[in-house]
Amino acid sequence: MRSVSLARLALVAGLCLAAVAAVPSGAATSRAATFGTGTPTYVVSAAPRELPNVDFAAEPSLGMSWKSGNALFMANTSTYKLRFDDRAQPPTVSWSNVSSPYSLFNMDPILATDPATGVTLAGGDDGACAVMSRTQDDGESWTAAMPCTGVIDHPTVGLGPFHSPVPAGAAGTTAAYFCQQYPILNQCSRSVDGGGTWSPAVTTRGCAGLFGHVKVGPDGTAIIPSNSCYTGGAPFVGESGVGGFLSRDNGLTWSQYVIPNTPWPDRGFDPSVAIGLDGTVFQAWTGEGNAHPMVAVSNDGTAHWGKPVDLAATVNPPLVGSSFSAAVAGGPGRAAVAFLGTQHEPKQGVSPYDDELAVWHLYVSMTYDGGATWKTTQVTTDPVQRGPIADGGTTAVDARNLLDFIDAGVTREGRVVVAFADGCTATTLCTVEDAPRSTSTAADATVAYQASGRGLFAQYDR
Repeated sequence: MRSVSLARLALVAGLCLAAVAAVPSGAATSRAATFGTGTPTYVVSAAPRELPNVDFAAEPSLGMSWKSGNALFMANTSTYKLRFDDRAQPPTVSWSNVSSPYSLFNMDPILATDPATGVTLAGGDDGACAVMSRTQDDGESWTAAMPCTGVIDHPTVGLGPFHSPVPAGAAGTTAAYFCQQYPILNQCSRSVDGGGTWSPAVTTRGCAGLFGHVKVGPDGTAIIPSNSCYTGGAPFVGESGVGGFLSRDNGLTWSQYVIPNTPWPDRGFDPSVAIGLDGTVFQAWTGEGNAHPMVAVSNDGTAHWGKPVDLAATVNPPLVGSSFSAAVAGGPGRAAVAFLGTQHEPKQGVSPYDDELAVWHLYVSMTYDGGATWKTTQVTTDPVQRGPIADGGTTAVDARNLLDFIDAGVTREGRVVVAFADGCTATTLCTVEDAPRSTSTAADATVAYQASGRGLFAQYDR
């Protein structure tokens, strides 16, 4: 039973630790060695205007295939294949439409890829069941899948190795999870054949409200971060705080965890979790009362947590607010947290999310020592958004162009990739000082790709 998990771990390790001597079909030739040891730099690439739905790409999802070297980007009902050419200086990103015919309508798009196998699930909720599609060839062909949860909002999907013991009836090496929430009832369905067929959903424990994307660790532990959790195992029972729920039996049951001394954020968006190849867990969220970018680290699978780190002061001048945390981890001790941040001090009593004069940029904070220190890079040179960023869900009347989250991933060489919706590309007024918030209404499909500097796999530091 355990041999399947060990074989898969060997596959992951081989993909990450070996230089890319031969590039799989369909992937751009990679400079397998060296993109530097200094401060990371990024290229920002917007999807070509001729592709469908590129101007309505709020809540993007990103899937990275270490098998092909490509990525998939999904928003609305469209899925795009991204190819990265590292031979060019700076590297280039090419986009093509590979949308599934089975997801032409969905109410809440979501996508995830298992990096080791390249299997991707994409789609979104459509009532109690979801309109999902499965591909093993970066979107060149799709098959239909339909997980059902009974609840109908804010889905997440994730894939990864099985936890030992491998469940009866498992096919292949990939487990899949699909979860939805409404509003304190979270339910998850599982697949033991990589997303082809799905079991009835089970109710999770200990957390309520919005949650982030499910991530699967190298030992098969599935973790979903949440801003509102309880130690008692049921909503409103026990100590409360930022935390999440997890499964170590391939989705049969779910337990909960709480990060100590992390009061619930009063405002904000989905938290994010990342699991490194050594099992280190990194969780990112926006802080209570100040909307600062926060991150905490667990070295024992969420049982214990280090003191949360405030990333606001890693920028000079310090950040006043942040939104849309997206965490990704790589080799031992290495992780990145992407987020939008603003340095503009709002009027007294006004939240950064409601600040008419806020200027929001994309930032990426990286650690190479397990979270002991973090260094932050401002990725964008022109704003991603000006004015407010609405966090009121469907109750918000305006400023909802970016919706609830962004996403991040890592290439097989350790380069960080961030998928986001650019709110300022539709008008030149976004680049004018003190432009009114009404000018930030776009949501254009965009990625930031690490062009140089120290990445998330140490073997490419040379």
